[in-house]
Amino acid sequence: MLRSLDSLVRSNLWVYNQARRSAVFLCRYVLLEEGFSFLRHIEPMSGAIAVDVGSNDGTSIEMIRQIHPMVPIHSFDPVTSPSKSHANLTFHDVALSDSLGILNLYIPKVRRWTLTQYSSTDHEKIAAQLMEDFDLSREEVEFTRKQSECVLLDSLELNPFFIKIDVEGQEEAVVRGAIKTIAAHKPVLLIEIQSFEGYRSMQNLMREVGYFNLRWPQSRKDGFAQTPGHYSRRRNNYLWIPNSKSKNWTLRKVR
Repeated sequence: MLRSLDSLVRSNLWVYNQARRSAVFLCRYVLLEEGFSFLRHIEPMSGAIAVDVGSNDGTSIEMIRQIHPMVPIHSFDPVTSPSKSHANLTFHDVALSDSLGILNLYIPKVRRWTLTQYSSTDHEKIAAQLMEDFDLSREEVEFTRKQSECVLLDSLELNPFFIKIDVEGQEEAVVRGAIKTIAAHKPVLLIEIQSFEGYRSMQNLMREVGYFNLRWPQSRKDGFAQTPGHYSRRRNNYLWIPNSKSKNWTLRKVR
């Protein structure tokens, strides 16, 4: 359902921009993206935090707070900051990757709208995606370049129970730069992946640290079955959970 709604919204650029303007507010009450409902099934331990990589205007932050309002959140985005601040929110104006350095990011603009949520290191790939999504010509898609500092999540000594990653093609680099953190704390990961090749590469990487892709959503009302998921062209977000118990979160019953 969410996927169908997203496809409908993205079919018209004006509708899409109007929807984006209200998304942060709506995400305080509705889980607009697939995968976030899994947070209802887990209870973070004391001291554990949530990490939002590619936070953009803050929709993911609001969905995390909707379920776990008191949990501290660290958000990362080198292009734009969340539109609403919170007492338990720490914002980092940097990019996460697997090496230190400077990253060139390209921010698209179509007609009078700047589409920060499409920002990427690969401007031609994003141009092609925008052309397909909104039936545009290449001449209608312009870019502004921004340079950003890169850091590794492993260097920050954070204690996550949940990590969401949405970075337009740089997901594997973010995970590789967080591999020690993931292995030590075993957080739940929600990662946007948009191709079969990207899924298989991520699957191999996550297997190295004892993770599997959980099929989600599920129809069970008394919990969930640890059934492996698979790639689907109808899905963007994929849940990854550890094969072994985490010290940062436990399962809880959902009524």
